[in-house]
Amino acid sequence: MRRVNLDRFPCGLFYVIRPPEIWLPAVLHASSDTQTTLAERRAARRVLSDLAAAEEDVQLCNQVATEAAMMFDRMEEEMGRIHAENRP
Repeated sequence: MRRVNLDRFPCGLFYVIRPPEIWLPAVLHASSDTQTTLAERRAARRVLSDLAAAEEDVQLCNQVATEAAMMFDRMEEEMGRIHAENRP
């Protein structure tokens, strides 16, 4: 996974090059409140976890959603770290 920050807009792009395609799994606004976003996503993940504990057919969907959310959490944390390092 690679990242590029856009100069013209406060955004970061996460991308993967797999010829002949370029995958763009995330576009993040660099000025967003990362901690609030992460807290909201983790709260949603807890709700999904509770549902999965009660319903077997929800478990697979929960697993996929959890893995995707964790990937985006890592990407947003990295963007926040990079953004903080580049502030004057």
